[in-house]
Amino acid sequence: RRTEIDQSSARIATDLLATPVTALADTIDDVLAEVGSLTGAERVHLFLLDQDLTTAINTHEWCAAAGPVTHDLQQIPLAPLSWLFER
Repeated sequence: RRTEIDQSSARIATDLLATPVTALADTIDDVLAEVGSLTGAERVHLFLLDQDLTTAINTHEWCAAAGPVTHDLQQIPLAPLSWLFER
């Protein structure tokens, strides 16, 4: 299992580095799908944090079966998660 994760991580990094900016959104979607499938997750999200780390915006989402919730995950306050950024 570890080898599969390592190989997938290397492939993902290579794909992201080789992707032109104009195609990056599609590559990110593919990466989220691969991560979700590899981990057995129902959902995988990518959040963009604002510069002062006060809010997050869900920019990409992959769902195994359920419908997307990207529109519900906008301008999420990060204060309740401040402990994540103390490390």
